[in-house]
Amino acid sequence: MASISLSDLPNEVLCNIFQQFCLHCRGEHDQPSTIGTLSLHEQELRDQRGERKEGDASRYSEHYRLPLCSLSLTSKRFRDIAQPILHHEFVLGHGDSWKLEGSAWKKRLIHFMRTMRQRRDPAKLVKVASVHSRLITWIENQDARRAFLANSDAMYIDLPSLWTERAKKGISNQPSHFNYFRKALFDHGQGLEARAKESVGKRYEPHYGHGDHWLMSQLVAMLLALLPNLEHFSTRECRPILGESPGSSLADLQLLHLPVKTLDLETWFSPLVELASSLETLNIRGSWHSESSVPKMPNLKVLRLEPNFSISPFRYLKESPSFLQDILLACTGGLRTFAFEAPRAGGHRKYLDTGHPELGRVLNLLHNHQKTLNCLHLDIRRVILPRVREYLHPDLTDFTSLEHLLLSSDALPISPKDTKDYQFFNQKLPPSIKSLSFPVSRSINDPSLEKEIHWLAWSKTLEPTLLPNLRQVICDIEHPISDDVANKFGQVGVKFGYKLWNRFERTIGDKVYRSHFERGISRPASRSDYR
Repeated sequence: MASISLSDLPNEVLCNIFQQFCLHCRGEHDQPSTIGTLSLHEQELRDQRGERKEGDASRYSEHYRLPLCSLSLTSKRFRDIAQPILHHEFVLGHGDSWKLEGSAWKKRLIHFMRTMRQRRDPAKLVKVASVHSRLITWIENQDARRAFLANSDAMYIDLPSLWTERAKKGISNQPSHFNYFRKALFDHGQGLEARAKESVGKRYEPHYGHGDHWLMSQLVAMLLALLPNLEHFSTRECRPILGESPGSSLADLQLLHLPVKTLDLETWFSPLVELASSLETLNIRGSWHSESSVPKMPNLKVLRLEPNFSISPFRYLKESPSFLQDILLACTGGLRTFAFEAPRAGGHRKYLDTGHPELGRVLNLLHNHQKTLNCLHLDIRRVILPRVREYLHPDLTDFTSLEHLLLSSDALPISPKDTKDYQFFNQKLPPSIKSLSFPVSRSINDPSLEKEIHWLAWSKTLEPTLLPNLRQVICDIEHPISDDVANKFGQVGVKFGYKLWNRFERTIGDKVYRSHFERGISRPASRSDYR
C-alpha cells in the first residue's frame, strides 16, 4: 500500500489536523458549565499536564505555537491554512504560556496591537485574548505614547484632546494626578512645575502608582476595539490596575458593542459588561465592589463569583448582599450554573459571628433561577462559624432542575446528637439531583456530614427511589469516611469517591516573574510570537 504524505491530504483534513495545535480549536478555553470555580478548573488542567519548573520551555509555545509557525514556513499552501489558526488567540500570561524562553514582555502587547491595526483581516480572526498585568507594566513611556497615538489616529479619534477634557472634569478624586500623567505621556512633561515633574517621574509614570491604572485601562480598551470578533476575554493579575476610569477609556473610543460571550475578570467591570450584551459566561475572581449599577444580562447562563483571598471578609459581608442581589436580578434569562465562594476569614473571624448566615441569603437571592438552575456551587467554609450553623436550614426542593450540587459541609445544620433522623437528603433536595460534592473546612472535623452520608447510603439500600437520579457522591479526601459507605452506595449504582479542593493560586508567583525579567533578554520577536 502506497504511503500518503501530509501534502497529499485535502485542505479540509489538513485544517482539522492543524487545529489540534490551537487551544481555541481544541476547546481548552471552553469552561464546563458544571460545579466548580474557574480557579478549580484551571488547577485541574495544570494537574493533568504536570508541574513545570521555572526555566522549562513553555508547553504552550512548544506544543502549540511553534508547530503552527513551522507549518506556516513549510509551503504557501500550509501557510494559508496554518496562519488563520495561528491568529485565533492572544493569550500570553494564560496558563504556563508566560514561560517563553528568549523573549521579553515589555513590547509584545504593543507589537500585537500594531499588527492588528495594520492587518485587519487577521484581527477579525482573533477569538480569545488574555491580558496579564506584566504585558502593561513593562511598557516604556514612549512606546505607550506611540501606541496610543497610532491606534487612536487609525480610529479617527483625537485621544490627547479627549484626555484633556477628562482631566478638566476630574477622575475619581484625583483630577490633578491624572493631569500630571496626561502631560507626562503626551506633552513630555511640558507645562508642569519642576516639583510636579519630579512627582510625575516617581509616581505617575506607567511603571508606578496611578500611571499603571490609567495605562492599563486605555490599552485594554484599545485592544478590545481592535478585535471585532473577540469571543473570550480574560485578565490576569490585573485586579488593582483595572479599577480606575475604565468607563472613560471605553467611551473615549466610542465603543457601542462588544461581541464577547465569555469574560474572566478580577474585578467587577460594569462598563465592559454593559457593552457585552451577548455575554453568556461571567467569572469574577476578585473584588466586586462597585458604585455603578449592574446592567441587564439577558443571555447570561453561567455566573461564578470567587472573591480574592486578600479581600477583608468584614468588607465582603458588608458589601456582598447588595451586589449579589443586583447581579442575580440582572440575569433576566435564568442562570443554568451559579458558583459562589466566600473569602476565608483569616484574622477577621470575630466579625463573622454577627453576620447573617450567607447560605440563606444566597438561596433567597436565587429565587428567580429555581426553575433553570442546573449546577449550584456554594462554598462558604470561610465565613460560617460553628455556632452560626445551628440556624442553617438549607432547602433546595424548589430548585426543580438542579442536577449537580457542591455544598460546603459548614452549610449543613449541626445534626442533633440525640436522634438518628437526619432529614437533609430525604426532605431538602429535589429528585433531579445527579451528583453531590461536599468540601470540608481543613481545620474542622465535621461529624454531622459523616452522619448524613451514612444515613443516605443506608437509606438508598432500603429505598432505591430516594433521590432516584443520584449517580455520584464526592467527599473531601482530607476527611475520609468508613469504607462500608462506598459498598452501600455501590449496591444501588452510586459512585462514591474523594477529591481535594485546592485553593486559588496566582498565575505567576513573585519569585518566578522577577527571575524571568532579571535575565534581561530582549530579542526581536517574530510576528507569530505576538499571538
